[in-house]
Amino acid sequence: MPAFAVEYLTAEGPRRAQFTLDPERELGPQVRQVLEELRQHGVVIAGGPDDELTVLWNGRELDTARTPAALGVTPQRALEIRMRPRLSLAATTVPPATPVRIRRFTRGAYAAILTGMAGGLLGWGASAWVRDLGPVLSTYARLDILIATVLGAAVGATTLGGAALRRQERVFPAAVLGVLLGVLGGGGGAVLGLAVSGLLADGEGGFRAGRIAAWTVLGVVLAAAVALGGARRTARGVAEAAAWGALGGIAGGVAYSFSGPGDFWQALAFALVGAAAGGGASWPAVRRAAGVIETETVAGREPGLLGHREWALADGARVHVRGTGPGRTDAVVALADGRCWIGPVIQGEAVVVAGRSLAEPAELRDGDRIDLGAARFRFRRLATA
Repeated sequence: MPAFAVEYLTAEGPRRAQFTLDPERELGPQVRQVLEELRQHGVVIAGGPDDELTVLWNGRELDTARTPAALGVTPQRALEIRMRPRLSLAATTVPPATPVRIRRFTRGAYAAILTGMAGGLLGWGASAWVRDLGPVLSTYARLDILIATVLGAAVGATTLGGAALRRQERVFPAAVLGVLLGVLGGGGGAVLGLAVSGLLADGEGGFRAGRIAAWTVLGVVLAAAVALGGARRTARGVAEAAAWGALGGIAGGVAYSFSGPGDFWQALAFALVGAAAGGGASWPAVRRAAGVIETETVAGREPGLLGHREWALADGARVHVRGTGPGRTDAVVALADGRCWIGPVIQGEAVVVAGRSLAEPAELRDGDRIDLGAARFRFRRLATA
């Protein structure tokens, strides 16, 4: 089993030691065993009696109920064990009630639609290399299935990769998951769509109806498959994503049926299906969110869509928000019982909220500005679902 460097903070200062961890066992029991070994050697982690334990790796907080292998943790970087103030309702006084904003599209939702659209156009460009029949692709049905599979892979990669980027998560694993789900959704949707279109393809009108039906089924299955990799994998969220896919598929099928330059209409159809899958994967989480944290400025400048960071907060959510630049600090944000709390990740540090430096957890109010180094975020309340 590999040996991991473990960093921890004592009353005498930071220390580091080597411990053997099993990548296939839950992280929590192994961390408690590390603490017990340290205690037997007279080492006590710095912290108060009411503090809670947190484990960090590569700047992100780890879910100790999962295994190191599932979390992508490797010995190349040290694990950090820290104690921090527990986020609880008793941590500070209750501020007065704040007005609830009317729900609207967030910038992250726009970004999701555009990343899905970019994936659709990427899939259209890649499919240009596989448009001729051959020994393997001997029928147009096989050709359509392959092109739909390429479309699904591209849309899944850009949609889930873009979502991970906005949440400050690891982009590559999310994009790989998107490729796998997109392949299943694109290929499966094409097979089902061709079966449905075959039932309708009778005469000129039936041919057009069959084509639109095939695109609709493709949009539904692809959007639902991509939504399975999103932040909210509820049955209702997947169903709403499928509804988005249906709208995108209908629009794509109608566009592809227009006369004129076929390549243009096909590119437009791919973009519409991709945009629907991207919107369907993100909008259900925003629509049911009680609040949202989003980037306002970085180093005093408004970021572009690729630089935008955003978290939709539902009840029970707990997210790690990382700052950037000089004086960078990280914060943990939790939402429970309709109230949102923020506190520093590392004990001894402070987060700046509404111009006040806070070393202890405090409740966020609608419109509060959060400064984490050079990055400025804004918290907005949304109407509860």
